[in-house]
Amino acid sequence: MPQSFSSDILPLKNEEIQPAIDYLLKTREFNSTLGYLFPDIEKKKVVEMLKSIKSSDEFQTRITAKAVDFIIERSMDECTISGIENIQKDHFYLFISNHRDIVLDSGIFNYHIKKEGFNTTEMAIGDNLVTSKWLALIFSLNKSFTVKRSVPLSLVLEYSLDLSRYIREAITLKRSSVWLAQREGRAKDGNDATQGGLLKMLSISDEDLNFMDNFGALNIVPLSISYEFDPTDNLKIPQLLAIEQGSKYIKKKNEDIKSIITGISGYKGNVHLSIGKMISKEQLEPISKIQRKNERLKELAQLIDEQIILNYKLWPSNFIAYDLINNSNRFTDHYTPLEKKQFKIYMKKQISPLIGKTKILTRLFLQQYSNPVNNQLLLGKEL
Repeated sequence: MPQSFSSDILPLKNEEIQPAIDYLLKTREFNSTLGYLFPDIEKKKVVEMLKSIKSSDEFQTRITAKAVDFIIERSMDECTISGIENIQKDHFYLFISNHRDIVLDSGIFNYHIKKEGFNTTEMAIGDNLVTSKWLALIFSLNKSFTVKRSVPLSLVLEYSLDLSRYIREAITLKRSSVWLAQREGRAKDGNDATQGGLLKMLSISDEDLNFMDNFGALNIVPLSISYEFDPTDNLKIPQLLAIEQGSKYIKKKNEDIKSIITGISGYKGNVHLSIGKMISKEQLEPISKIQRKNERLKELAQLIDEQIILNYKLWPSNFIAYDLINNSNRFTDHYTPLEKKQFKIYMKKQISPLIGKTKILTRLFLQQYSNPVNNQLLLGKEL
């Protein structure tokens, strides 16, 4: 790998693992986490185990997998995956995923593929999540690299090129898969759409290639993750309300940290992750013949989005929300009267702390759950 990349982009090297762990062991937050994960093991033995870790893979196997097990056991009814047959262990991919939870989306994916014998992916995270050193180190120990959200206009092209090159070389030279959200930030309204700017960034590292070879080399695989209940659904509403009212939304101090904690600890019901099929050169070839670059990127985004939307597993909560927001009984065969009653109780509980007109808050809440149904219907899927 070339050594010209910013240290912000590069994940931790093996020789940096132990210094990172040494730092974490001096923090109250990490020690509290260890107490939750290993309640029946003497602290001294846990520290000895940590001191023996030499790589991110080992950290993920011995610490992160334990943490995800803990989260699944305490906050989910079931956590499943499908589409493993669509990927191969000797291939390396760019997984482009919809985005619901700040840290769990990629964490759950890596947890599942590691259990299936695959290497875990490197993960792109926004720099808004690395506001403290201990948290930044936790992400880095899990093969994360940082994506800067706010870059001076004069440096945007240079930074985008650096990031694009790193992702491409991770896949093609380093032989490591990469997880990337399809957009900056989470889809707070339930509408999953790949940003054209993301695809443009990916393309600029090898613009000398034609469109088909450029994107074909990245082995793009769409991912869909769906939560029956999103513990942060009410936390997303103030921003949705501000956007609807045409006002600028300013995040409160520690808002992202609150979302992380709520997302991890809150009840999620059932969770499913679906691995799509790799975007093939046969699919890219007709797109490459389109004259305008922006139109080519738009067509590729639609290819990715179709898989993400159609593979998204719908739960009773989605069908209930669709019927409630449309005042219909269209999908009553997908849920029971009791499930509908429980959903309405849950909705009332989530909305009650929020400031605003109940009718508007209710609509913004329901849209988060009903839009995945709308989007499958728009693509002609029979439900």
